[in-house]
Amino acid sequence: MVKSENVGTALFYNHPKIYSSSLPTDMAAENANLQKVIGKKYQIGPPFTHTAELVSAGGNSFSVFAKTGEFNKDLYDGFVAPQLGIPLLVETWRRGSEVKLQCRAKFLVLDAQDIKVGEAKQFKYTRDHSKFAVSSNESIPFTCIGDINRMSEVHRHEGVVMRAQLFDPVTSLAQKFSTRHHRSLRRACGQR
Repeated sequence: MVKSENVGTALFYNHPKIYSSSLPTDMAAENANLQKVIGKKYQIGPPFTHTAELVSAGGNSFSVFAKTGEFNKDLYDGFVAPQLGIPLLVETWRRGSEVKLQCRAKFLVLDAQDIKVGEAKQFKYTRDHSKFAVSSNESIPFTCIGDINRMSEVHRHEGVVMRAQLFDPVTSLAQKFSTRHHRSLRRACGQR
């Protein structure tokens, strides 16, 4: 079951702007961080990141990765990929300064260039506002859905990503990423 304290702590790091709220007394008693968020109080200072495991009422597990603006790094390169221990393919809106390829990173994070879903026409990442990442290792399938773009300008922004074992529909999407482009990037970094 999803523990409200885990959700509250992720929000505590994410600094959401809450316009209206109602927190039952019994939930407030067991969730100090959610109370703080409702009161517009957030995580300041270290630690700058937080990870939590959530399990839905249906038994599905999710990992949540949250960062404060003080983390001041790309969420995917600096936190999610190292925590998951796997390279990622990432699709976000990138209309500012792109995050430089981290060739020395143990787990390479590559940006989508083109996207194709099913029989629909292929389109460039500049025509899409979604924020997601998929495992680039087919033997360890998962999908991450996030709320932050991958541009250097947003390193000082709060952000959160949730990992789930959703892969089938998104796998085909990930496979349509510009593989020739990614091969050349990997070669430039001395990887296969």
